[in-house]
Parts: sequence; structure tokens; C-alpha cells
Amino acid sequence: MRLLIARILLTVVFMTKADEPNLTAIDSYLTMWDRFAQGDNSLVPKLKESWPVARSELVKALEAKDRRAPSRVVFLVLVQIGGSIPVDSEIGRAWHSYAGEFPSQDLGKGSEYFAADFYGWWKRNQSPSNDLPLLVEWLSRDLARTKWIPMYERLSATKQ
Repeated sequence: MRLLIARILLTVVFMTKADEPNLTAIDSYLTMWDRFAQGDNSLVPKLKESWPVARSELVKALEAKDRRAPSRVVFLVLVQIGGSIPVDSEIGRAWHSYAGEFPSQDLGKGSEYFAADFYGWWKRNQSPSNDLPLLVEWLSRDLARTKWIPMYERLSATKQ
């Protein structure tokens, strides 16, 4: 019931049709995550509160085959530095439906999709007209260029 009320409110606030993915809600969440990753720990309660709606909208976008959705999933795991998505989660199943075969690993708690694989997928499938501007901006940051991207590239290369 809460999710339904939240979805209705977001539809009114962000002026989207109920059956269309609300990219504004997703992007707002990702922007908050980026600020948290840069040290704004005061955002933890808001991140927890807004995650159910952001997750639901991201799943909806993937299931609708919205070409703007993949870069948002990629950013979500990259900004978490070494992030992963459980294969059997709502987003994991929606990602598999969108992307098809995708590498996963089982490290003892169930199979997961990992950030390095998302980065490699994005490099092969990037779409400048559909990519999340925040992802493109994050990838150009010094720390990402000098530390995180090389790490993801090394991890991705070891799997090939």
C-alpha cells in the first residue's frame, strides 16, 4: 500500500504517466548516492527511504526495455565501488531480461553480478544519446580515471 501511495505521489510530483518509468526518481536517487559516496553521510536516511521507489522504477525501466535504463544500473554499481546486484533480486532478474547472458559469480551467498562486469558491458554497449550524464561525468573524475576504472578493467580482463 505504501509503495502504491509513493508511486502515485511521484507520478503527480514528477508528472509521468503511471505506466512509464520515472527516470527523475531514479536519477534523484543516483545523485544522492553520488553525494553520499563523496562523503555526505547525512544522506543515509534519505537513501534508505527512497530506495524502494528508485528500485521499482529502475526495474520498470529495464522491463520496458528503456534504452536509458542500463547506464543507470551501471552507475548504481560503479558508484558503490565494487558494488554488486544479486542475480535473484528484482533488479537482477530485470537486468537479465534486458541484457541476456551476463557473467555472475557465487561467492557463497548466492550468485551476483559485479561492478567490473557492468563496466565492461557498458564499454561495449554505451549509447551517448541514452547514457546517464552523471555516469559520464563520474567516469571523467580524477579518482575514477586513476583508481576505479583501472581496477574494473583489471577485474574484467581476468575473466576473459
